[in-house]
Amino acid sequence: MTFYKNYKKIGDEIAKKIIRCPKVRAIGYIGSIAFGFVDKISKDIDLVCIVDKLPSIKERRKYLGKQRYSENATFAFEMFYVNDIKVDIIFKELQWFKHVLKKITPEDDFNEKHILALIQNMKPIIDRQNIIKNFKKKAKYTKRYQKRKLEYQFHVLCNREKFIEKSFKRKNLVFVNYLFLDSLERYISMIFALNKRYYSDLKWAEKYIESFKIKPKNAIRNIKKFSELGNKQKEIGEKLSLLKEMILDISKVIKREVPKAKLHMV
Repeated sequence: MTFYKNYKKIGDEIAKKIIRCPKVRAIGYIGSIAFGFVDKISKDIDLVCIVDKLPSIKERRKYLGKQRYSENATFAFEMFYVNDIKVDIIFKELQWFKHVLKKITPEDDFNEKHILALIQNMKPIIDRQNIIKNFKKKAKYTKRYQKRKLEYQFHVLCNREKFIEKSFKRKNLVFVNYLFLDSLERYISMIFALNKRYYSDLKWAEKYIESFKIKPKNAIRNIKKFSELGNKQKEIGEKLSLLKEMILDISKVIKREVPKAKLHMV
């Protein structure tokens, strides 16, 4: 917790500086710190600035002040170091968010990962006009979407199990590896859906799932075991058996939590 408080203190101070820029409307945390923990390996703080218009590098650095700036900065991205902690700031225009939220639907999986998850996971630092708060309302995770997401992912996951068996018989290990990873990701995305959370990627999935109230009893244990198993014949057989167990476990949870969902075992 001490690490988190120290990182948050730095992030809050940076927010107070950049908010003085007239083009900046709201600032929030994204990444691990938004979820309440610190990545001690990469030692970074991720911020998003919602702006009326993208400020130039010179303009924003006027307010950020003297920092150890990186040469990797771009028109929409800033990076610098504070006490050896890397600070990444993404600048996004207000109209971009508005346009995207009007256009997309949660059924669009690409946008779900890159936009809806970003909005849902964003933690406001300075949001005086409730811009982030209103975006979160518009990106609300609906029961209708939850049902459709679970039905679709469950159907595909069951299909993956059959493809793995066939590919293993063909000794197509490259494809088997892909199918196993894809199956794990779909299983994890269903746990997110059960908790009405937009799934983004695998990076912090385990951390999120640990905090979720709704999940199969042995979800974390099985995810870890599944990830540890390798590609030898015996391990692939064990991994496939474990996948079948995971599918059965999550089907029971879905039937309990979302009884209207129609699950079809292939």
